[in-house]
Amino acid sequence: MGFGAQYSTLTWSLAIAWVFFSASALGTPQAQTGVNSVKSASDVSQYDFRFAIEADPISLDPARATGINEGQLVDNLYEGLVEYPAGDGELVPGVAERWEVSADGLVYTFHLRVDARWSDGRVVSAQDFRRSWLRLLKPRNARSHRELLYIIQGAQAYGLGRSSDPNSVAIEVVSPSVLRVVLASPAPYFLELCAFSALRPVAEGQEESAFGPQESGRLVTNGPYRLESWRAGERLTLSKNLRYWGHERVRLSWVSIEPVKDNDDVVRRYLSGRLDWTGTVDLPVDSVKELARREDYRESPSYGTYYLRLNTQNSALADNRVRRALTLSVDRQSISSLVSGGVRPAAGFVPPTKEYKGGDGRLEWTPKAARTLWGEARGGDVANSLTLLINDQPNHRHIARHLVADWKRVLGVTVRIDAVPWPEYLRRINAGKFQMARAGWLGDYQDPMTFLELWGRGHTHNTTRWFDREYTGLLEKARRAKGPAARATLLTEAESILLKRGPVVPLFFYARSSLLSPRVRGFVSNRLGHHLLKYLAVE
Repeated sequence: MGFGAQYSTLTWSLAIAWVFFSASALGTPQAQTGVNSVKSASDVSQYDFRFAIEADPISLDPARATGINEGQLVDNLYEGLVEYPAGDGELVPGVAERWEVSADGLVYTFHLRVDARWSDGRVVSAQDFRRSWLRLLKPRNARSHRELLYIIQGAQAYGLGRSSDPNSVAIEVVSPSVLRVVLASPAPYFLELCAFSALRPVAEGQEESAFGPQESGRLVTNGPYRLESWRAGERLTLSKNLRYWGHERVRLSWVSIEPVKDNDDVVRRYLSGRLDWTGTVDLPVDSVKELARREDYRESPSYGTYYLRLNTQNSALADNRVRRALTLSVDRQSISSLVSGGVRPAAGFVPPTKEYKGGDGRLEWTPKAARTLWGEARGGDVANSLTLLINDQPNHRHIARHLVADWKRVLGVTVRIDAVPWPEYLRRINAGKFQMARAGWLGDYQDPMTFLELWGRGHTHNTTRWFDREYTGLLEKARRAKGPAARATLLTEAESILLKRGPVVPLFFYARSSLLSPRVRGFVSNRLGHHLLKYLAVE
C-alpha cells in the first residue's frame, strides 16, 4: 500500500509564504443520522477533524488499496484481526481479542471478540476473514497484494492458479469465532500482516460499486468509522460507527478528508483554518526550513524509500552498465538537502531495520565511474534520450528536474520528464509502459522482506520485468532459514545483488513531515505511517 503500498507522496516537508493560522470553532453533528446532518460540503466547521490526502482513493476496497491515500482511509473504515497502536509499540487486539502461536511459529489461532459487528449489524465472523483472504488470492482478481498471503500453506499454488481448490489453502474456520492459519514457513512479521490494510475483511455480499464515489453511504464496514459520502475531487466524509465494538472510546464523531493535489495549496488550507492536519500531502519543497520553525510542525522517520524503477525490458535499459551509470550519476546528498524535512540519502533499498545490516550497493556519487560505464554500454545502439515518468505533483517535478540535471552534467544524456495524473501514472506502471519511473515504497511491515520480495519473478509489483536467479534463490533460502541471524545474512546478500544488478535507483529514505493543529490530542508518529482516527481527540 505497500502502505505499503505504492507511495504516491514524498513524505517530506517544505514550506510556503506565511499566513496567520486561526482555527475555526467546531460543531459536532449527530453521528449516524445521515449526511444531511452536515450543513453543507463547504461548511468545514461542522467537522471534528479535517485532513488532506493527495488524490481521491482508487478504491475503498481493502484488496485494492495500493497507496497511502487508500490505506489512510481503509485503516479507519475496516479493522483487521490485530490493530496498530498509536505509535511504534506492540500490535494490539482488533477483531481478534487474543491469539496463540505454536512453538514452531507455524500455526496461528485467532479468537474473535463476540461483540464485533459490521456497520449493518451483522456479526464479524472467522468466515468473513477466510472469504476475504481467498478473494484477495484469487488469480482472476489480480489483486496487487496477494503475494503477502503466499506465506500461508497452499496460498501460493492457489494464488498462481496451480490449484483451484480453496480448501488447499490453510485458512481454517474452526468455529464462527475461531480462525486458524498454518504458515508454509515461520514468518516473524505475520502478525503485522494481519493488521495491514489489504488483509482487512470485506462484508459478504458487498456491492463492488459501493467501494467508489457515492452521495450516500452504502459501504458496509467493521471499523471505527463508516463512509457517509464521497464527492470525487471535493471531500470524503466519515462518521463514527456506533456498531463498532469500541465506539464508546472513539471521540471524533465526524471527519472530513479533502483531496489536495498541490503542495502549496495544502499549506494554504491549513493556515487558513480549513484543515487540522496536512495529512498525506507533502509540504512544498521550497520552504521547509521556514515551516520547520513553527511549533505545529511535525517530523519523524518513516519506514520507506523514494527511488526510481527502470524497465529492463526496454532496450535502452536492458544493459546493466546503463542502469549502474544512471545510479552512480545521482548526487543523493544534494537531493536530500533539496527535499529536507528529515529525509536521508539512501544507502540501500531497505531502510534501516533492527538487526539487519543492509546490502552493499556502493551508491556513492562517482561521476568518473558512471561515465566509463556509460561509454562502454553506448558502443551499441543505446537511445540518445530517456523519459522519466512521474505522477504530476510539484514536489516530484522538483526532484525530477534535479535528476535530469545530474544525468545531463555527468552523462550528457537528455531525459524528458513525463508528468501525468496519479490514476494514469498507476495504469502505466502496472502495464509496464515506461522507461524510468519515480516510485516510493512504504513498508507493509517492519522487515526487509517487504522491500526485497517486490523484485521476485512474477511479483505483481515487479513491472520492470527484471529477474535474477541468484537473487530469487537467496530469498527462498531466507524464507526457510533457521534462526534470525542466518535469515538476515541471506537477505543482506540478496539486497547487494539488487543494488548492483537490479532495476532500482534508491534516492533517499523517507521522513514524515506535516503541520498539525495544536488542538489535536493523541497524535503519535509511527514509522509505518498509520494514523488511526480512533486514537485522536480535538479540544
